[in-house]
Amino acid sequence: MLLLHPRNTDTQVQNAAFMHDAFVSYSRRDTAFASRLEQMLEAYTPPKDLNLPRRHMDIFRDTDDFEAGDYYRNLEKHLAASRKLIVVCSPNSRASKYVNEEIERFITLRGRANVIPILLSGLPNNEAGAGQELEKAFPQALCQAVEVPLAAEYRGFDSANAKLDKGVYYGAWYSVLAALFDVGRGEIEQRDAKRRAQTRRMWTSGVATVMAVLSVLTVWALFERTQAIEQARTALSRQLAAQSSNLFGSNLQERSLLLALAANQIKPTLESTDSLFDSLKAHGYLKKYSGENGSYPTSVAFSPDGKTLAFGTKDMKIFLLDVATGAQRAVLTDHQSWVWSVAFSADGKTLASGSLDKTLILWDAATGRPIGQPLTGHQDAVKSVAFSPDGRMVASGSWDKTVMLWDVASHQPIGEPLRGHTDKVSGVAFSPDGKTVASGSWDKTVKLWDVASHQPTGSLLDEDNGGVLSIAFSSDGKTLASGNGDNTIVLWDLASRRPVGSPLERHNGSVLSIAFSPDGKTLASGSEDNTIILWDVANRFPRVVLTGHAGTQQGTDKGRVRSVAFNTDGKTLASAGSEHPVLLWRIDIDGLASQACTIVTRNLTREEWRMYIGDMLPYQPVCKYLPNQ
Repeated sequence: MLLLHPRNTDTQVQNAAFMHDAFVSYSRRDTAFASRLEQMLEAYTPPKDLNLPRRHMDIFRDTDDFEAGDYYRNLEKHLAASRKLIVVCSPNSRASKYVNEEIERFITLRGRANVIPILLSGLPNNEAGAGQELEKAFPQALCQAVEVPLAAEYRGFDSANAKLDKGVYYGAWYSVLAALFDVGRGEIEQRDAKRRAQTRRMWTSGVATVMAVLSVLTVWALFERTQAIEQARTALSRQLAAQSSNLFGSNLQERSLLLALAANQIKPTLESTDSLFDSLKAHGYLKKYSGENGSYPTSVAFSPDGKTLAFGTKDMKIFLLDVATGAQRAVLTDHQSWVWSVAFSADGKTLASGSLDKTLILWDAATGRPIGQPLTGHQDAVKSVAFSPDGRMVASGSWDKTVMLWDVASHQPIGEPLRGHTDKVSGVAFSPDGKTVASGSWDKTVKLWDVASHQPTGSLLDEDNGGVLSIAFSSDGKTLASGNGDNTIVLWDLASRRPVGSPLERHNGSVLSIAFSPDGKTLASGSEDNTIILWDVANRFPRVVLTGHAGTQQGTDKGRVRSVAFNTDGKTLASAGSEHPVLLWRIDIDGLASQACTIVTRNLTREEWRMYIGDMLPYQPVCKYLPNQ
């Protein structure tokens, strides 16, 4: 698809090869604006008397449009197929390696005259004074081509409420259109004003038009009313959830559970699910397993058969517990410092552990005895260990900035350490097919290594993440999640090596541990903020926030959640925090209400209904199989 210059037939022929009218270059932190811009431009058609093609524009935006494969090859192809480059300028895009590369490559292909800057936030570079370096908005690559870029002004734009072509942004909208169509702003603005006037005359002529307008207004009124009702139900649900929480620990625990059920029935919200889950903690949805007094856990892992739970501790011990009963099966004591990581082999016969003492130990999971001597080779703490899917190999990530692969049978390292990180390695994981090892580091990257050749195959870089603290592969191997020091989680598409949408944001502290459920539908994240969040992966929203780790310990550790792990049935989650019990959570979220109705002995009374819900909704039982009160 192409845009034709209105008065130059030679230019029309020359532009026939362009697939895209414009390529939008932006930082992923400005995704909301870039998405709105793409939608508006693709919905716009030029006025017919401008002698331009009467069609919608094709706008390329990489998050949506890149196909799987080599990133730079695809980038070059789509830049070459784009007639214009729109650059969303902000301090975020100025700091982005990708935005600067896209500008440089496009200017090489098409020249600086076809670049259209939009100023979204920050300061023009020439207006920034001393101490305002971080507020500069124009990427360096743009400034190298144009000393003082003239940008369409969109600072202060509210992506949730404002309109790109209305109010104070009216002029900026037409400046962008004029640059895209290679016409004068006044010309296209006048033609559009004429078109709008014609449209208004058509709407006001004839009875049929009046009826159409009335119909539209009626539908809109119904929509507004429906929206208002939904908002009121949401507010009431959240209010009931808060009232349920206020009754926790009182002698009105049944009423607390009934209010949580009512909140969930009126409108399922994150708050209603949280209150329902919290009400069920005392009814088998939360168990606490301890090692010994002072044994603060640092890592957890389930055996493949789901019957044994292993957890490492700060006091150099590993505990093996029976999941069903909580009975202690063994205590493993050969490490000389904190045990940072534990992992079972796929057959469940071997347990690997990594420690602050710079070693790995392989253990017989049945007897609890070490198999041979500790594996030595790292020069600093072993922060993470992982078995290959076939159990023949163990990967270890260390604070010495390296990853090592070990042969389980011989206890010997396989080849040289994998080097490439510039800071501590915080996590390692094998892909489900065993062909790739991923390593996350405080250097803000996730590196992918080919197991057979020991060579790097890619690097996932997020310049804003504050360091990668935890990583996990999805069960299908298509997605890798990274938990980060800036309180976010990034989901990476491994085919394109690009983030899938914007980061997941809800935590108020660094994300120290993440784990996918066996079916890949749920992601659990543990954080320094003392909470665990269960995320719906497909819809990218939190389903429940688990708060059992809010501890009493003083200092930097507090109740931080260091490790999370799913059992093989996907219905149980183990978590290790700085306070000493390991917590086991029953996480059948869809069955919460049904389970609660097996615990309560009654429904809310009509008096309780009037007290908490009032006249907004007619009385209805929260558990239909129990008698009405």
